[in-house]
Amino acid sequence: MDTSSEFTLLPCGRLPHVVRALQDGEPTNFGLDLGGRDPYDLLDEISQTVRKDIIIVKNWCWWDLGVDLNNSELKAKVRGRGLVWPPAVIHSDYIIAINNMRFSEGDWVRTGLLVEFRDNALFETRNSIYVLTGPGTRKTIVPDISAALY
Repeated sequence: MDTSSEFTLLPCGRLPHVVRALQDGEPTNFGLDLGGRDPYDLLDEISQTVRKDIIIVKNWCWWDLGVDLNNSELKAKVRGRGLVWPPAVIHSDYIIAINNMRFSEGDWVRTGLLVEFRDNALFETRNSIYVLTGPGTRKTIVPDISAALY
């Protein structure tokens, strides 16, 4: 049985980058403390003011994509698409609550690129708002590793 076409393998030598991406980063001061609050109450509250998918996550890491910060062509392209420079995504090990059926509670998620970050906990992409709860970490990763973990 030939299974070679069923799996996409990382190029030789990229596995250490994946491992580093999934290990802890530096602690941040971002994130919302839910305390004893029901996450679905928060979901309902946010849903009243925005018309995007809302995903509440924990065990998250802010990934700054390791791009050449002096690359003005790339910077213009990213900003021209309405995205934040430098580009960033969130990787979370656990979805607490969600208002759509794209994911399920308990799933892991990697966001799209950051459009706006506000209120020290709301990471907005083109289609969704991710509410970062609890403590999180931050690190710089290789951009193609982020894309591979989608």
